[in-house]
Amino acid sequence: MGSRINATALRTPVSARLSSSMSWLSVNLGVFTQNFLSILRLENSTLNTR
Repeated sequence: MGSRINATALRTPVSARLSSSMSWLSVNLGVFTQNFLSILRLENSTLNTR
């Protein structure tokens, strides 16, 4: 009984887990790129003022 539930529970969330992790990765990448660009802009502004 428990093994059957575990098999179905393991089988179904793999795709859901993959999609959720993919969306989480894309969100993190977007945040990271935004932070990186803002850091670059800060560096450029400090270099220009210097």
